[in-house]
Amino acid sequence: MSEVNSDAPNVKIIPPLVYLAGIIVGLLVSMWVPSKLLPNPAVWIIGGILFLCGAVLVGSAILMFKSVGTTVQPDRASSRLVIAGPYKMTRNPMYLGLAPYSLGLR
Repeated sequence: MSEVNSDAPNVKIIPPLVYLAGIIVGLLVSMWVPSKLLPNPAVWIIGGILFLCGAVLVGSAILMFKSVGTTVQPDRASSRLVIAGPYKMTRNPMYLGLAPYSLGLR
């Protein structure tokens, strides 16, 4: 009997899809229940800063994965351990970066 690669994580739902679902739910809720907590220019500025910070963190983590030659896909086994760049500060900078990214989209 052949064995499945035991190094690959047993991922049922790919984590970026969880953030995508949250973004979609947030957009639907904001269409039904619009809110005006902050003036519009302030919302755009804060949202843009959050979006850019998240995008930079995710982008730098992806570039670090590419530079060491391992996969970015969360359901595949990685070939190397990445400990440089944003991985010096956090274990999952890609997922951490998706939080401000999705918040910035409002």
